[in-house]
Amino acid sequence: MAGEPIGRTIKRTFRDTVQLVAVYYPNKYADVYLDDLNQFEWAAAFKYFNVFITHYFHGTMFSLKN
Repeated sequence: MAGEPIGRTIKRTFRDTVQLVAVYYPNKYADVYLDDLNQFEWAAAFKYFNVFITHYFHGTMFSLKN
């Protein structure tokens, strides 16, 4: 999966001081995987994140909006 090297680097660097949340695709380094959100819940979840890393344009737009 494309995000796993990023998840691994974040976990190695910050250890337990951060919580990683995977949305849409699983990541073995994530603490939480949100796989059962509908499109409205998925878009609204972005307001709870302090930092968001995405490979998708719409992910960037939702993070900026929220």
